[in-house]
Amino acid sequence: MLKEKEVLVSPMTNEWSPELAKYFSRGELPSFLPEFLLMDLDGTFLDPNKRISQATRRTLQEFWQSPEAKLFRLGICTGRHYANLVNSVLPIFREKRPKDLHIICGGAAIIDSLGNTLVERRLDSDLVKELAQGAEERGAAFGFGQGEVFYCDPKMKEHREKAFPDVTYDLATGLNSWSTSLLVISQLNPEVENFVGSLSQINEIEAKRMIGYSGLPYYDITRAGVNKHTAMLELAELLNIPKEKVAGIGDNLNDLELLQQVSWGIAMANAKPEVQEAAPLILNYSNAEDGVARLIQALQKAYQLQGLPEMERAQ
Repeated sequence: MLKEKEVLVSPMTNEWSPELAKYFSRGELPSFLPEFLLMDLDGTFLDPNKRISQATRRTLQEFWQSPEAKLFRLGICTGRHYANLVNSVLPIFREKRPKDLHIICGGAAIIDSLGNTLVERRLDSDLVKELAQGAEERGAAFGFGQGEVFYCDPKMKEHREKAFPDVTYDLATGLNSWSTSLLVISQLNPEVENFVGSLSQINEIEAKRMIGYSGLPYYDITRAGVNKHTAMLELAELLNIPKEKVAGIGDNLNDLELLQQVSWGIAMANAKPEVQEAAPLILNYSNAEDGVARLIQALQKAYQLQGLPEMERAQ
């Protein structure tokens, strides 16, 4: 068991290892550098105001123009729907890296920066409607994305329009199809939790209990077996990258499966305790300190110290 503030360097020490170790507060560095970095958004890539900070924007622009951008790539890995990304996060990728791939909806879909869908696992329309309306009848709120629109009940619409004003919202009432990759149910109570639990047992779905930054729980509901790790395996296959060479960084409970099962599994300094406990590495910096930008810069330096590229396929 590693002590707090202890970072071990692999016995296969590389020139870059001691320098890179300075960026972590606990963990053991792998003996190789990653070829892809999957970045969670809220609490990780985005600042506490849920925006891309100026420091992160500068880092991305400088990185994409550097030789190291041919050696490792960047991708979003989020629970958000496309509707929650199209006007906020994706534009910077769309402009500079239109073909880059991203994991959305907690692992239920893989898209490129232009919004084209490569992989998608959707919930059946009737099941979504039963879950959403049943939860609403019991006092909860619900929402889900379809394309560039986020559909929800009146309570969630009112809340989200204030929290995420750059998203297009509409009421789900009147929709012909409620099929979606991920259903969000919030404002939970015991009756709602029992209802969701009972439907989860008789349907092939997974209700992942999350904790929002308000401290209140909510559910992300997907098809069974969907998570960020399973999506990472599909993404690695699509890009012909060894799965061992994919790194992940995050802070919340839906990052656990990914961070636990990759060598470069990195928890943010502001990550929830369960995530820090499970991740192989803990970054020294929070999202308020531009932690992801610092990590990208550190990986750039590591590749520079390494000299010869580890990979040819990303060129």
